[in-house]
Amino acid sequence: MRTQGLPTRARLLHAAYTEFQEQGYRQARLSRILAGAGVTKGALYHHFPDKWALAIAVIDQTLAAHIETTWIAPWSLSQDPLGELVATVRQHFAAPGWDARALSCPLRLLFADMATLDKGFPEAIERALARPRSALVSRLMGGRAAGIVRADLDCEAAALFILSAWRGCWGLARTLHSVKAAQSCGEELLRYVASLASLPTPLSPRTVPSHSTPPLSGGL
Repeated sequence: MRTQGLPTRARLLHAAYTEFQEQGYRQARLSRILAGAGVTKGALYHHFPDKWALAIAVIDQTLAAHIETTWIAPWSLSQDPLGELVATVRQHFAAPGWDARALSCPLRLLFADMATLDKGFPEAIERALARPRSALVSRLMGGRAAGIVRADLDCEAAALFILSAWRGCWGLARTLHSVKAAQSCGEELLRYVASLASLPTPLSPRTVPSHSTPPLSGGL
């Protein structure tokens, strides 16, 4: 990505992303970030007080962009919250190279380092997840009011569970280094989403035996 012509803050974030991706937090060097961004140390400190603040900003921006693309944007195009969720999961598994991405995280070194240091890392993750959770709660509540989603559903709890399960699928896949683990988790997540429908759906456990659930692999 060319950064020439971008605002100073954007160039710093781009250079920092590259450095943190390759080195993690502990081994990252501000000198390399400055060189990559083509700015002075004074310009860096004008936008960020220290390396930690810069790393938090990288996390905020990276996760926000991923969440916007994966979760928020697709939901604005449909009136069926459950259909949107199923489509999101299926489209992710159908995307080229999803199996490689399931086993890797560009910022895994940064996350690992920062998790041990705390100092606001959990809060950064919480900020990133607050928007999709709020959007999902709103969509589920709308579906419940429209009779699409079960009337007895606790939308807050369901939204939290869905997002936690989604993150857990990829965390488990990376830990076990197994794309099959991600697929299995995704299949169960689809089954749970189907169970939220007010009426039986093609994926619902009420109409499809567990052994015949359409798999995530192949045509997804």
